[in-house]
Amino acid sequence: MARSLEGNWREDVLFELQQAVNSYHFMHQQMQECDRQLERYLASLPTRILDVPAQGKGAPTVTPEKNKKKANKPRGNEPQLDLKAELKRICGVDLTSIDGINVMTAQTIVSEIGTDMSGFKDEDHFASWLGLTPSKDISAGKTVRRGCSPSLS
Repeated sequence: MARSLEGNWREDVLFELQQAVNSYHFMHQQMQECDRQLERYLASLPTRILDVPAQGKGAPTVTPEKNKKKANKPRGNEPQLDLKAELKRICGVDLTSIDGINVMTAQTIVSEIGTDMSGFKDEDHFASWLGLTPSKDISAGKTVRRGCSPSLS
């Protein structure tokens, strides 16, 4: 049994292994540098505070968050900073409260459209732009296809 634990420590194999380990550490250093740069950039963006409209006809209803999601640790290549709090600060809303949108998706949305979401009439128009609402194709007065956009299916 002890003999099977002995390795074949050839110099060329050890060199190759050391190169792989060095590359792994270098890539992680590069990702940490990107995270620091992202953190500096997000800190430079202004805080956005949305005015809550008076409740009335046509005004969206403001409901308290009922299902608080457990904060997850960053996985994979996600930034190590608290991206959810930063995105909420700069957008004025928590995009991750939308079902199916995590922090990385919210960051992509902000990078695509910016922090000013006043171009969307209401939440329904925003969800439609995201492709989260079902649609139906009509041809000659008949429905030919229903469902979400094919790219999200």
